Amino acid sequence: MAIMILAEEGKISYDDSVHTYLPEFTFDNITIRHLLNHTSGLPNYMYYVEHKLPKDSIPYNDVMLKVMFENNPKLNFNPGRKFSYCNTGYAILPLIVEKVTGKTFIDFVETKIFKKLGMNSSFVYSRLFENKHKGRTMGYFRWRGRYAVNLDTKNDGIVGDKGIYSTISDLRKWDDALYNNTLVSDSTISQAFTRVRLSNGRDWHYGFGFRIKEVKDRKVVYHFGRWNSFKTYLGRYIEDHSTIILLNNTNRNISWLVKKIEHILFKDSTKVTIEQDSTILQ
Repeated sequence: MAIMILAEEGKISYDDSVHTYLPEFTFDNITIRHLLNHTSGLPNYMYYVEHKLPKDSIPYNDVMLKVMFENNPKLNFNPGRKFSYCNTGYAILPLIVEKVTGKTFIDFVETKIFKKLGMNSSFVYSRLFENKHKGRTMGYFRWRGRYAVNLDTKNDGIVGDKGIYSTISDLRKWDDALYNNTLVSDSTISQAFTRVRLSNGRDWHYGFGFRIKEVKDRKVVYHFGRWNSFKTYLGRYIEDHSTIILLNNTNRNISWLVKKIEHILFKDSTKVTIEQDSTILQ
C-alpha cells in the first residue's frame, strides 16, 4: 500500500528499475513491479543476514541490502519469468519508500495509513526499536506439554516483509478502506487484485501483496501470514462484501478453519444474505 500511495502521487512508477532508487542494488533489470508480485528471482535475504553478519547484530533493511550485495547474490531466474514467493522483495520496498519520502518506513505507514484510518492499535515492529511497544503479543509454540515463547530472531530488525501488528477491529477498518478507496483510487487498488502476467504469457494468481482465487465463482483476494509462531489469514470475498480475518499466535494451522468458514458462507449461495454473513463473521 505504501508503494501504491507513492505511485498514485506520481513519485514512482511500478516499472522503474529498483537500481534507480537504490544504487547499491546492482540488478538493473529488476523493477518495483517484480518486487511487488514476487517475480524478481532474488534469493532469500535471510541467508545473508544469518550467515554473513555477526551473531549478535540486529540489522535494519539497509544493512541487510548492503551485506547481501557485498556477497554478490545470484538470481534464481530471469526477472519476470516465473513466480517464486520471496520475502526479499518486500524487505527492499521499504527502502524505496524511505528514499523517495525522506521518512522512515515505520513513520510513513503510521502517518499515511494507520492514523488516517484510525487504526490506533496497529504498528510496524522492528526489534531495533523494541521498547516502543512493550505490550505487543508474542508467538508461542508447544514444548514439553506447555506453551513456550517464540523469541525474536535477528531478522526481526527488518520490516516490510513482516512486523505488522494489528487487531481484528483495526483490520476491519483496513478492509473498509480497501472498499471505500480511502487510501488510493479504485483503479490503483484494482492493480493489486490483478494476476501477474509472466514473460511466457501465462498469468499467475498473485497481485501486489494479495493472492487471488475463486470460491463458488466469486473472486477472493487473500493472504496467509506466518512468522515466529504467528499464523494469520485475511480473505476478502469482494462480490459479497464479506471478509474473514483470523489472528493466531500459537503456531497452529488455520487453513482448515478458513475452509470451514467458507463452507458456512457459501454452501447455499441462494439463501445466505449479506446480513447473515455479517452475523456469522461477528
